[in-house]
Amino acid sequence: MSVETRFILTIALIVASTAAGYLARRFGLLRESLARPIMTGMMVVVTPVVGLLAVWEVHLSVSDIWLPTLGFVHATFLVILSLWIARALFRDRQDQGLFGLSCAAGNHGIAMAGFVIFLLSGEQGLGYSTVHNLYCSFALVFLCYPIAKYYSPNTKTRSLGRLLVSGLADVRSIALPACAVGILLNISGLPRPRVFSNYKIVDILVYLVIVMAYVSIGLRLHVGHVWKIKGMILGMLGVRHLIGPALGVGLLSLTLLTPWPLSGLRKEVFLIQSSVPMAVMGVAAANIFHLKPHEASAMFVVSSLVYLALGLPIIVWLFGGN
Repeated sequence: MSVETRFILTIALIVASTAAGYLARRFGLLRESLARPIMTGMMVVVTPVVGLLAVWEVHLSVSDIWLPTLGFVHATFLVILSLWIARALFRDRQDQGLFGLSCAAGNHGIAMAGFVIFLLSGEQGLGYSTVHNLYCSFALVFLCYPIAKYYSPNTKTRSLGRLLVSGLADVRSIALPACAVGILLNISGLPRPRVFSNYKIVDILVYLVIVMAYVSIGLRLHVGHVWKIKGMILGMLGVRHLIGPALGVGLLSLTLLTPWPLSGLRKEVFLIQSSVPMAVMGVAAANIFHLKPHEASAMFVVSSLVYLALGLPIIVWLFGGN
């Protein structure tokens, strides 16, 4: 099956899963409250396994360290900036947290930005994109979960520092040690058992993640929330798609001052990944910790649609001739 065909099937699966969740709730077939345990199972069981297996297989080199490092620095700066903006724009504490969470990490994977990079740069570009996305496990544990916990209405107020430390022992943070195990297996030279490739285990799990994530988003999706939070959505789009790429250019420029500048295809991958829509794991964190999950689903859907309609043509125009 060609990658183009897989992408078309993936988009169809995303749309179908979201619609299935939405319609199942509207017709009373599934309870909306099921979104939380589905999201939790996805983040605690399936996603860590996919991350471990993917990191174990990818070819790593010392020079590639810039990609995940800058990815995490980029996300951290956006979080700090977005929380500062949120305090100035929103009085509601949960709105502040949701705004920061929506800007914490982007949809970098094969279902969105990763495939765009593949179309422009082929398998080599997709490989660099995978290396860049190694930072996501760290962003989940050190950015998304602490924000969601801190601003959640069900969490006793504690400092972000204490929440960060306590979160490391939380079973919901298992994606981080799973990623670390994958890296250790990779650098050890121990080959990944062929059974995972022969039976397309990773592919199956990726599609399972898509179904679990988007059915949950559909269960929580209330179209009316889009209009209620239009100001927050516009602000998030500004941070992710205006400030994000500007910050990416700035971080890229700093690497030029080092003996190991980020250049060539690696540079293009980082710049493309610096402007992507809201991440699925942001919606998952909002569901797990009860941080306005309806609004989070609405923000995710609008962010993805805007990226496909407006962001993608601009990216193709800027990088398509390279």
